[in-house]
Amino acid sequence: MSQEIKEKSTQIWRTVHFLFAIFFSLACFVNRNDADWYLWMPIYSVPALLCFTASIKPHLRGEVLWHAAANILFYGCLLYWLFEVFAVYMVYRSKGITNPFAFEEGRELGGLTIIVAWARISLSSTTERSSDKSSKSSIVTLLPWIMTSLAVIPLAFWSLCFIPNLGLTFEHCNSMKSC
Repeated sequence: MSQEIKEKSTQIWRTVHFLFAIFFSLACFVNRNDADWYLWMPIYSVPALLCFTASIKPHLRGEVLWHAAANILFYGCLLYWLFEVFAVYMVYRSKGITNPFAFEEGRELGGLTIIVAWARISLSSTTERSSDKSSKSSIVTLLPWIMTSLAVIPLAFWSLCFIPNLGLTFEHCNSMKSC
């Protein structure tokens, strides 16, 4: 891989990780009013810190400590994600709610999905691991777009909740506590 492409790829990933750092930090902030804040603030703080370090010093992503923290986060959140899938199914079955974001368990499942996706893609996104040159360019192009979408779409849905009168029409905004 040429030096120019490598530098461009590094800059793209720094930007993506910075967007995720903002998302995870805001998610941590929003959860400070939850009854189970002691669970969700650390769940969002760890990826926020990993993203900030990856955006400020990208070479740290190759370090053993960064990989260990990201792997622990990935597998821990994956286990909790499986539990939340069951919880969402039970709420759906008992209450017949069709929009999963209308209740707490659905929003928690969405957050865990984003964390698990971010962690898995971040851990497997080093383009040096790919031996096929044609797949290198597609990975460099595709993964940042997927990652950016994962960070920006929830931020857009949150912002809808703060538009007067419009926020009242969305079910995911009804149970949000004021920040």
